[in-house]
Amino acid sequence: MLKRAAFVASFYCVFGCGGRSVSTHPGESGGTSPGSAAGSSARPTDDSGRGGASPWETLSHTLPPPPSSSDDVTWHGQPPGYAAVWSDSAEHAWVTSGQGNYKGPPSFQLLRWEAGDFSSEDTTCRHSMGGLAALSASDMWITACDGGVEHRAGATWSWLGGSADPHIWESSPSDVWTCCSPVGVNDAYVPSHWDGAVWSAVPLASNGHHGGPLWARSFSDAWIGNDDDSTVFHWDGSAWATLSLPPNDGWRGIAGDTDGIWLVAAGGSVVRGVDGGLEGWQSMGTEAVLASPVALNAVWAAGPTDVWIVGDAGTILHWDGTRFTREDSNVTASLSAVWGAAGVVWVAGSEATLLRRAD
Repeated sequence: MLKRAAFVASFYCVFGCGGRSVSTHPGESGGTSPGSAAGSSARPTDDSGRGGASPWETLSHTLPPPPSSSDDVTWHGQPPGYAAVWSDSAEHAWVTSGQGNYKGPPSFQLLRWEAGDFSSEDTTCRHSMGGLAALSASDMWITACDGGVEHRAGATWSWLGGSADPHIWESSPSDVWTCCSPVGVNDAYVPSHWDGAVWSAVPLASNGHHGGPLWARSFSDAWIGNDDDSTVFHWDGSAWATLSLPPNDGWRGIAGDTDGIWLVAAGGSVVRGVDGGLEGWQSMGTEAVLASPVALNAVWAAGPTDVWIVGDAGTILHWDGTRFTREDSNVTASLSAVWGAAGVVWVAGSEATLLRRAD
């Protein structure tokens, strides 16, 4: 498996939207709280219509309550959304959790799952929280933390400034990328890089692009997928190159394997850049496993023959090097993040969803 840290996108519709991931604000009060795992909404059959057990274990899942007939705009009772997940073990994982509040401020937490229960990490993030990246449990990063980035070194969390970028990736303690927040009077969207001491702005090759999910092998090989069209950016250590791929609704997730780059889109398309993404791109058709287009939100690659993709409506896809298969997640929540470690794959999403699959 690749021993890199994950970026995970910001809160794309993580509080029970159910359809396309459209929101950057999480759920609401009254759902699953730290220290309690909720029951799941299991589906009785797999995607072929035959009865069968899902390979995915539902660790946490809470269905939202029915709409109130007296006040259908409040978020009372809505479960939190989990936007990011990271793990270095088969037994525990961290998720970024957000709950909106129609009549008060939202709340955000970094939660650790272990031994069947959640506990809350003592970060300083209170009003916003986005992506999560880590190389180990003693080297963790949270972005969009009250307008900046927070870092855990050992057992101590420190706020390191930076920007409110929703996406983050760590290749080493001196090679951390975030993307992208509007900067300046023209609202240009600018990635930032941490070199171990200071943040530096690294503007994209052209204005008018939002940036989006990012992944990097090293400081001289970083990738960003634009989240509002099919543009892809590559950083070679000195400049950004702009690549135009076939049109889609914007990239939601990106990951690299040993020699390729994977991108998944809001409209359901999947592409892979071969030879490190520099020698051409292949469309990886999902039509055989997706009856209709569905927003795909995140991708994680253990290698060229072991790639996991998650999306709306509880969608989980696996690439084995030859074809895609679709696995029953047992939920219909919008799944926003995926990560693997120690032979286990973890998935997080709306409706306080945390799933685990062991090989």
